[in-house]
Amino acid sequence: MDIRVTLDGQEVEAAPNDSPAARDLASLLPLTPDPEDFHGTERIADPRRKLTTDNAPEPQAPAARSSPRSPRCP
Repeated sequence: MDIRVTLDGQEVEAAPNDSPAARDLASLLPLTPDPEDFHGTERIADPRRKLTTDNAPEPQAPAARSSPRSPRCP
């Protein structure tokens, strides 16, 4: 399945994977989101309902960064 996304008048084609979430998103098309400002750096919009997370991988925490310990004060 291919979908066409129009952003600021520019068309872009996309090929979603065959996941349950991608099929769920496709069931909502056509979709005209109403984006809102997010921290003055980007615009976000939510679909009309939450998408399924069936068979989605578990979230992975980023690897912990190690930092040198500060020397102890006498």
